[in-house]
Amino acid sequence: MKVSVILTSFNHSKYIKESIESVLKQTFQDYELIIIDDFRKIIQGILLMNILTPEL
Repeated sequence: MKVSVILTSFNHSKYIKESIESVLKQTFQDYELIIIDDFRKIIQGILLMNILTPEL
């Protein structure tokens, strides 16, 4: 059974990395992570992209 985890963020760049890491550390692994962010602060968008695609 797949679970959808929805992570919302509104100008919370201070906590976005911690929130994503918390989901990724769960023992249950059959999930999809959906992140909804308004990207009002460009730095938050850059931070989010670096977390999700560190090889870029």
